[in-house]
Amino acid sequence: MIREKNPNCIIINNTGLENKGKLIHPEIDSVTYEQGKIDNDFISDKEIAFEVCYPINDH
Repeated sequence: MIREKNPNCIIINNTGLENKGKLIHPEIDSVTYEQGKIDNDFISDKEIAFEVCYPINDH
């Protein structure tokens, strides 16, 4: 539905700590997550951008 209105948009999924980089929909262009690894268990006909964050703060 989003791409019907704006075909050039970028859809980003912030998976957070729960899904840790899991690509859950073929329309997603970029996945951001914390403390995990890239999920290579998906098949896509396009390139997907991944961003990971490892906090270095000490609580």
